[in-house]
Amino acid sequence: MVLLTATATLLGCTTPGGSAQDRNDDREGFETPPPSLDPTTDPSAEPPAVPSGTELPGQAFSLRLVDETNAFALVTECAEDTAGLPGSERSERCAYRVAVLEDGAAWEVRDTPIPAGDSRDVPHSLEAAGPGVARLSAVLDDGVERHWVTTDGARSWRPAETTGAAGTAEEIPEGAILTAGQTGLAVLMPDTAEYRLLAAQPPLDNPGWPGILPDGSFWTSGVDPETGRRALAVSRDRGRAWELLPLPTTAGVTSQTLTAGPDALYVFESGTARAGDGTGVLAIHRSVDDGVSWEPVWTYRPGTIPHIVLGTPIAAADGSLLMYASDAVYRSVNAGRDWAISRPGAPPERPEVTPAGFLLTDLTNPGHYRLSADGFTWRTVVLGQGR
Repeated sequence: MVLLTATATLLGCTTPGGSAQDRNDDREGFETPPPSLDPTTDPSAEPPAVPSGTELPGQAFSLRLVDETNAFALVTECAEDTAGLPGSERSERCAYRVAVLEDGAAWEVRDTPIPAGDSRDVPHSLEAAGPGVARLSAVLDDGVERHWVTTDGARSWRPAETTGAAGTAEEIPEGAILTAGQTGLAVLMPDTAEYRLLAAQPPLDNPGWPGILPDGSFWTSGVDPETGRRALAVSRDRGRAWELLPLPTTAGVTSQTLTAGPDALYVFESGTARAGDGTGVLAIHRSVDDGVSWEPVWTYRPGTIPHIVLGTPIAAADGSLLMYASDAVYRSVNAGRDWAISRPGAPPERPEVTPAGFLLTDLTNPGHYRLSADGFTWRTVVLGQGR
């Protein structure tokens, strides 16, 4: 259960690639995966067919995947507003548009109701609810947060009916997004982009932001009201019922992350009980029977790393694990028992699981992403001109 330092390989760095519209049968646009743990097999699955959009304007992008062929990207385009003013008084005016991907076709840029800002970036966010359906929020100059929804791929927008959850949802519809609010978990409906409170809530106090597993199951972490300790709850029937995972007790845990590979579930637990080493990973648990029983495969010892886990660890189709932490990218080839540093230093990307598969967002090159269906073979997607 030790962490070893290996020769650094840039597993977590995005390489700019050509437009997916130029792909051909020799797999152009795919990145060569690292060697499989089993050289006799090829675990590769074709990544989601999201095309690049290097023709898109803008300097900042927020990509939201609906499924493998539908997506939204909030585009921020800023230009210096001279208006005859001296250089010291010039400011940037930023326009906010949405790039829409429908059924895998080329990206199209459409307007939003967010007015152009001046001298500052308007706080804004975009949530993709379903194909052609999205919810947009922004804090305008009067300090009021406003919300709009579209159900026709951003061709038109209307004010959201409510800012919170109105009514309940008996289940999480196919393609819907689950979110966390002050009153519990809520469903962002894929046909209206309005929130509905989930009727069956997980048996936890203060459930955190929920996650999704590759098989479509949902999970969230909170406090078990009976023990007062952190606990994980999973729903395998689209939110109609929830079950607590029978994890071993780990003292000092303040956060938990669940991820799934081809043949195992993994829970990464972090906290502050690290004898002066700061907040970081305390324990890693593995289950090979769908969460019925768990084995602690790695336990913190004083002086060991890693530190804070960023995003969701990737359990790839070849059996390897990739963990993005605040101090390095780590890789394990023996089910989480031992870890080697694949890339030292703060990672350049942040991983997450989306309805379309694994997504790596480049933190230093706006508009650069990598997508994968199995955590093993990746496709580079570039929005805008990049750097």
